[in-house]
Amino acid sequence: MRNFKLFRFVEFLRENPSFFKVWLGYSQSTIGSTFTMIARTVLFYQLTNSPSAVAIFSIFSMLPSILMSPIAGCFQILFQEKKILIFSQAVNGFLVLGYIIAKDPIVFYILVFLQGILGVFFSTSFYSVIPQTVKNKDDIVTANSLNNFSENLVDVLGPSLGAIIVKFWGLIPAFIIDSITFFINAFLLSITFISEEEAVEKKVKINSVISSFYNDTKEAIKFLVNEGKYVNYILFTEFLLLLAGGTINSLLVVFTKEALHSSEVMYGYLLSAGSIGALIGSFILGNLNMKIPSYKLYFTGLIAIGIFLTMFSFANNILLGLIIFLLNGIANALLQIGFMSAIMANVLSEVRGKIFSFYILASTLGSVISLLISQKLLTIFNIQTVYRIGSIIILIISIIRFIRLQIFLKSKKEPGISIE
Repeated sequence: MRNFKLFRFVEFLRENPSFFKVWLGYSQSTIGSTFTMIARTVLFYQLTNSPSAVAIFSIFSMLPSILMSPIAGCFQILFQEKKILIFSQAVNGFLVLGYIIAKDPIVFYILVFLQGILGVFFSTSFYSVIPQTVKNKDDIVTANSLNNFSENLVDVLGPSLGAIIVKFWGLIPAFIIDSITFFINAFLLSITFISEEEAVEKKVKINSVISSFYNDTKEAIKFLVNEGKYVNYILFTEFLLLLAGGTINSLLVVFTKEALHSSEVMYGYLLSAGSIGALIGSFILGNLNMKIPSYKLYFTGLIAIGIFLTMFSFANNILLGLIIFLLNGIANALLQIGFMSAIMANVLSEVRGKIFSFYILASTLGSVISLLISQKLLTIFNIQTVYRIGSIIILIISIIRFIRLQIFLKSKKEPGISIE
């Protein structure tokens, strides 16, 4: 029987004060960032009153992942991770306050783009520095488990808290709270001890960094072409999925008002409903005493998402929307766990990091293209019709891709593949 050991987490945090500071700063800052996500989207929509403008705004928030993710790791080689973390948080603390005085959509585009760049550098450095904040290397799994637990908890509580703050206090307090959390995180990081081997100033030649980046990318591509056809299939399916439905969450604030006939801030509750569903799905799946092949788990979740999103696109009130988004969250947990299991079981450890960077790049690119297409469609159709088109395409793609994979598996068992 698997038990969640809360007191083990408390004991672990007491034994690892450096990790405790990093974890505490990250967790409270993530909650604050959720407030800004809610507030800036609502404020931007109120400012422009244009679904197309919201689509473009979402694109600007995703562009940094496309442009910077492939090279962000190089900066970790040139600079100390701790300095990158502190700098990104301090600057973000000032950028967030910019939304309060911004009156022009162009300023919003600039702010969200700069925040996205800082977010990419923070994420890559944050996960790299975690092992150096844990005294016993055998406890790294516990550290990652605690991070994962807090991230899921924030996904559940953050959007609802953000919606409550915006509804009862207004938009400005949400930005101020987020700004404060960034500065708190920067301070906690500044007083955090990093192990001595990481505290040494890094002196690396630019040429060696470029060479390492080139070789790693080359090896990852070689793996996908020669050995990772199954992984390649899953990655391309993810790209198609986001190409068809990358607008679902990005334009949710518009759908909430125009299709569900509710206040814009209610979309925060929809996000929380989806996160609760994901927690439920993860808990159920984690406690099932049965082995399910990763590809079946992935495609079951994908087909279910297509069904639930299609149902959601026909919803006409917020209560029905909340119920469907909860069910969609459960399906999303199946998809995500199946996807991660497929990658971890079928990708060599030497290229796994680069494969994940390919995934981030491809998925973000798919979402951006989807938003560009939707931005054009919104000039012809209303938001509900655009949602219906995207969700039905997702359902069709998921069924076709699953059938094709089944046929392939029956006709040929590829060497080196462990899809069970």
